[in-house]
Amino acid sequence: MASTHTTPTTLLRRPSVEASTGYARTTIYRRIKNELFPRPVDLGGGIVGWPASEIEAINQARIAGQSDEQIKELVAKFNEGRRELAARDNKANKAARIEKEDNRKSPVSTAKRKANGGMR
Repeated sequence: MASTHTTPTTLLRRPSVEASTGYARTTIYRRIKNELFPRPVDLGGGIVGWPASEIEAINQARIAGQSDEQIKELVAKFNEGRRELAARDNKANKAARIEKEDNRKSPVSTAKRKANGGMR
């Protein structure tokens, strides 16, 4: 079970990111390589997207005249936030798996299976 993330998150596909930032595809990926732009989120099937909130924050930082070093710090914060979210999800998933295994092994569920002729 994935954790419930209460903040709604819109993911933008690359054409929307290009329109929002004014950057071309090549520039986006060059800036990612230079840690000046957040990495995309893998959506599966070769599809990627970027959290709209991160793109908006990058735009606001640029408008505010922040330096490349400040932008790199902002991108690092995004990366750390994603790692923390992934760690919480992994912890919640592990707890759910353990609970599910415990329920399968519990005497009550074993008794129910025996009563049903060994069927789950």
